[in-house]
Amino acid sequence: MLDAVIFRYANDGSPKGALDYISGVHDEDLDGSDKLTVNCKSGISKRDRLVWKDAGGTWHEHIVDMTERAHAGSMAVTEATCSGSISELFGVLAQGGKSQGSCKKVLGMLVSGTRWTAGNCDDFGTIELEVWHKNIRECINELCDITKGELAVSYDVDEHGVTKRTVQILKERGASTVTRQFSYGRNVKSVRKEVSSDEVYTAVIGYGAKLNEDDDSDYAERLMVAETDDSLLDRWGALGDNGRMLHNWMLYTDDACTDATFLRRQCKRQLEAFSTPLVCYEFDVEQAGDDMWRDVRLGNRVMCIDDEFGTDVELMERVSHITRSLRGRASCKISIGKRANPLVEKFKAQERQQKRSTGSTARSESVAPVTTNGNYPTSTGVGGDKWTHQIDGVTVATGTINFVTTSSTPTTPAVTPTPIPQQEQQAPETWGGGGNGEFSSSSGGGF
Repeated sequence: MLDAVIFRYANDGSPKGALDYISGVHDEDLDGSDKLTVNCKSGISKRDRLVWKDAGGTWHEHIVDMTERAHAGSMAVTEATCSGSISELFGVLAQGGKSQGSCKKVLGMLVSGTRWTAGNCDDFGTIELEVWHKNIRECINELCDITKGELAVSYDVDEHGVTKRTVQILKERGASTVTRQFSYGRNVKSVRKEVSSDEVYTAVIGYGAKLNEDDDSDYAERLMVAETDDSLLDRWGALGDNGRMLHNWMLYTDDACTDATFLRRQCKRQLEAFSTPLVCYEFDVEQAGDDMWRDVRLGNRVMCIDDEFGTDVELMERVSHITRSLRGRASCKISIGKRANPLVEKFKAQERQQKRSTGSTARSESVAPVTTNGNYPTSTGVGGDKWTHQIDGVTVATGTINFVTTSSTPTTPAVTPTPIPQQEQQAPETWGGGGNGEFSSSSGGGF
């Protein structure tokens, strides 16, 4: 692989020549994140635009967000941290109003007036998007949440620079067939398994619409349903008194839902999505030539074979993350499976630390004592979310790992799962059907 040539442009598009850089690393993920880190001796400034083509023939454009200059001996080195140029839309206010139509139409209305163009999008039916006091990039993220689609950007480049910037939303990026196979000991140098610290739930309680629309209090009666899976208790439940296992509850809310059957179906989907941990495998692969860059793209399906987990393991999954070097024949790291958002992980770690310092509890390995006050449980103690497990964290069958987590993106409206404090798991008397029927409760937002 030849070193990538990085062309530098000012923010207005005027050329500033090729960048003489020492090293460069590019990270991109299916979640839309796109980062370039470049080290050079000089000649780079904030808001510069860096345009380069990878070995697979795809053009990229990044904006310099931050520079840091350090001296080591007689040499001074500047490290520039850059983001994909679509990040410029975080600073552009979206036109307020309601948009309706195909995904391409709504996306086109969002980027109208910018230097971005809406490309062909997959068919997601009729989309409705209401925009008030938001920037365009936020609205694009919201559109991806509504469609459950994946963001893709592309660039047309000539000798004068970038001539066209295109944004698309697709059901799935990448090829649907296997494009490359890797084997440990041959073209794979190392394998790393990552199990996310995301909560694993054994039960979901769903809140629907208010039963009395005129009741504006926080404790208004609501349509309520519950879904539980006792088969998950031994592995993911919390140990209660007398050795019994307690459910780990997730809260799901749909304020507009008045249909108990629909709400229960949504809760079941949420339980299916969040009842297994997110598992990701990272493979450090050796490049066999430029053709690998064409075969290994975000969303492409690859097969990786590894026999170092005590049994032959074949993983056939989508590439969810790629880390590549811009210089030399350096190795390329690819991740397959479902990985957690690192920013979300950071916030969760901060939240857990805050809870520990205040003496409150979240999900706990050693179960905190539970007391109840009517329908309002309270907990005290110290919580912790870390756990480890071996390869049985995913479904293993005849030497093949089928990622349960690959389909874990809920097909429901975007909802942030909220842990419910540990409590007595016996269903309240107002629950019908032993905890699986619809019911109403005056507890409103509490449980």
